[in-house]
Amino acid sequence: MTGPKDKPEAGSVSGGEVQVWDAVVRLFHWIVVTGCVLDLFVLDDGKAAHRFVGYVVAGALTVRFVWGFLGPGHARFADFVPSLTTLKRYLKALLRGEEPRYIGHNPAGAVVMLTLMGLLAAVSITGWMLTLDASHGELRVKG
Repeated sequence: MTGPKDKPEAGSVSGGEVQVWDAVVRLFHWIVVTGCVLDLFVLDDGKAAHRFVGYVVAGALTVRFVWGFLGPGHARFADFVPSLTTLKRYLKALLRGEEPRYIGHNPAGAVVMLTLMGLLAAVSITGWMLTLDASHGELRVKG
């Protein structure tokens, strides 16, 4: 027996598949994955290549943030950012093994994604700050 949640959405293709993520979201994902692997495991900290990759990831994060307001359906934050009540209800259902299925992020996945984006922004900002004289702990007094 199928219910309303089992119906394919508009834009679905044969076999019940639905394309959820657009090209901008997919490109953002792979830029972040590639950038993190390069900066964590391949490139030397603080060198020009490391900084360049960090700036590329920060730029991709900025584009994704804007895309979260201007992009299509599932790319928009309004589509998947849960209220606290929705998140609590989902987590309780998850613990019972009765969680509903979502096209796109479920409420817990949305919170994880937003947290990762926030952490990525923090790493980008603090990494950039390390290039500033003021962030090296030097106190310069004039006069």
